[in-house]
Amino acid sequence: MRAPRYVLLDVDNTLYPKSSGLDRVLRRRIIEYLMDRHGLTAKEAEGARERYVKEYGLSLPGIMSDFDTDVVDYQEFIHDVDIEEYVKPDPELCSMLDSIDAEKVLYTNSSEQHTRRVIAALGLDISIFGHIVDFRSTGCIAKPFPESFEAMLRIIGANGEDCVMVDDMPKTIVVAKQVFGMGTVLVDEDDAACCVEADMKIKRISDLKRAIYPVQGL
Repeated sequence: MRAPRYVLLDVDNTLYPKSSGLDRVLRRRIIEYLMDRHGLTAKEAEGARERYVKEYGLSLPGIMSDFDTDVVDYQEFIHDVDIEEYVKPDPELCSMLDSIDAEKVLYTNSSEQHTRRVIAALGLDISIFGHIVDFRSTGCIAKPFPESFEAMLRIIGANGEDCVMVDDMPKTIVVAKQVFGMGTVLVDEDDAACCVEADMKIKRISDLKRAIYPVQGL
């Protein structure tokens, strides 16, 4: 994996650990959304969410396929949580990102508002990131669909070969590598995923620099 010009950073469960508990809370909010907005029972909502994740990698594309969905309302509903309760300041992450000599891009299936809240909770300066590319920026097309990557690359003005994709979802890593020729780093806190398309696998985001520049040992 060559040194990148752009480091594409997923946000949720990537910049903070999945074990923080926020992922569990957001999953519960999705169930509550399906019950509140679309009249599903708790059992139906849980089954639908599991089906969406299996088919699409996340819930929103499936919800949009099955229901007339106001994306802004959905995102505001599920992100209506106290992020600071789960995501804490991370000075080590701040120092590591500052030391990477590449443009850092936040590339997320969440909203820009949620992303900014997470960045603030981590104690990071939003100005260190060249772009925030969220779900609406890509025309409401989510990773790992190639069309989402294409929209993101147009927005930042990059070629896939110049990028490293950092994500916790193996499906995203597969598309980044196979379709766009990106360098890839899988964040796998539990060290449980098998993904041959990942150039490197790390348990925590603070190890990212050593994954990108392994020869230098930095």
